This record gives sequence, C-alpha cells and structure tokens, in this order.
Amino acid sequence: MGMKNRKKVLLTGATGFLGSALQPVLEKDFEVISLGNRSCPPGGIQSDLTQHGEVERLLESVTPDIVVHTAAIREPDLCEEDPQRAKEINTLLPARFAKLLPDHARLLHISTDYVFDGTRPPYSEKDEVSPINIYGITKAEAEQYVLSHPGGIVLRIPVLIGAGPGFIQQMVEALENNESQEIDDVLIRHPTWIQDVAHISAWLLSTERTGIWHASSERGETRYGCTKRVAEVLGLSWDHLSPSKAVLPRKATRPLNSNLSPEKLLQAGGPRCRELDEVVRLLYR
Repeated sequence: MGMKNRKKVLLTGATGFLGSALQPVLEKDFEVISLGNRSCPPGGIQSDLTQHGEVERLLESVTPDIVVHTAAIREPDLCEEDPQRAKEINTLLPARFAKLLPDHARLLHISTDYVFDGTRPPYSEKDEVSPINIYGITKAEAEQYVLSHPGGIVLRIPVLIGAGPGFIQQMVEALENNESQEIDDVLIRHPTWIQDVAHISAWLLSTERTGIWHASSERGETRYGCTKRVAEVLGLSWDHLSPSKAVLPRKATRPLNSNLSPEKLLQAGGPRCRELDEVVRLLYR
C-alpha cells in the first residue's frame, strides 16, 4: 500500500503494554499517530485526554480515519478504589470518541473478558454481559457507546502475556525462587500473547468488519497449572510450589472462568492465538 493511500490511525495508550506492541504492527499498513498520557511515544503526541476539549482538539487536528483506543485503567483493584476515575477513563473517553467521530471513521475499542461473571464459560460474542467488578462494569458500559457508532469495533481480550514484567515473568520468578510458595489453583486464566492481539487488531482494521470480536488462547488453566507448563517448557522444577484452593482476597472480585470463545474470529479467517507453551518457547529460547 503506497504511503499516500494509507489510512490514518490515532492510537491511544501507545506507551502502554498493548499500545506499544500495536504501533509497529499497525505501521506496516497504516499511518499511525501515537498518543501517550504520561510520556510522549517516539514520534507521537503527549496528551491528557481527560482534559476538557482535548478529544475534540485532537480529532480536529489529526482527522483520523481510524481510532484505536487502548488507553484504560486496566487494574481491577485500582478501579475499585476510585470508581469515578475508572468511569471517566474506561467509559466516558471511548464514549466521547464514539460521539465525535464522523460516521465514516472507525473506532476499535479494546475491551475485556471481565465483562462476564465467569460462571458459564465459554462466552461467545452473543452472550449477555454480566460484570462483577467496577472494571468490568466500566468496560461493558463503554462497549455500548462504541457499538452505537457505525464503525464501532469491540475487541475483547483476556490477560495478556509478553516479554518483560508481567504474567510469564512472575511465574518464572516463582520457579527460580526455591522458597516454598502457594499458587492460586482456583481461577481459570487464558493467557494470550500480546503480539497475536496486535495482529488480530490489524486484521480487523484491514477489513470492513465491525461489532464484537473475541481474541483468546483456547487452553485455560489456573495460575498453578500455567506455572507448571512454564516449568516444563524451561526445564525448571516446581517441587517447591503447591496449589492453593483459597481465592486470594483482593479489592476486586475476579470471575472464576471468563473464557472467551474465539470461534467467530477463526471461522472468519482471523489469526489464531498461540498457547502459553509456544509463547514461552518464543520468548525464552
């Protein structure tokens, strides 16, 4: 695709975990204007979208064909501590984009498996949302605003994994620390590689698809089960680890198993998300 024919993408949250992975993938086919809140992404813009009139100013100056909205408070416990702030960031910001974008523009909004209560997995895009914490509530409300826009796309994802600090690194550290530890063996997780989500996002934007889509790995396990899988791949011992059947008390209640079914995505020819074993091999070997 020639540079002159490339559509213009405004990427929010570009300095975040997902945003930083999305930018290089999107840049292969789109002209990307990246946006960061606390810091300025390389070649991008630093902007506080919560400031009065800032969304309007950005849309007027950038005139994007597409907005990819990843900016959010994604830590459930922080959302419980400050529900108003969570609503402002997680709900009202995407609502503003949905209202202000022209009908011909597209809006890809990153949502979460936490819009479900986790009692009846796996969940399809047609299942009714049933959030049980503030984070899930704010994201579920945001979805309705985004879907009210003619070019609205909601991409729901589970816990993301990738290089550096995060889910996998925490498990590696637990395995390399020989002290006895108890690890959660109750809540089912579906760790999904950030690179796969980035490519799925680009795939959705390369077509005229709209509506709700699920991206997720297909094999779910508890953190204890996931840690054992990481140990097997890396040849590490897990003898010092034991499964805990007591749910860790936290400010935000977590769903038991909010497994997102990727069947719609796969049937449409979209990319498959790789499983934890393969991701660990790619990152650590």
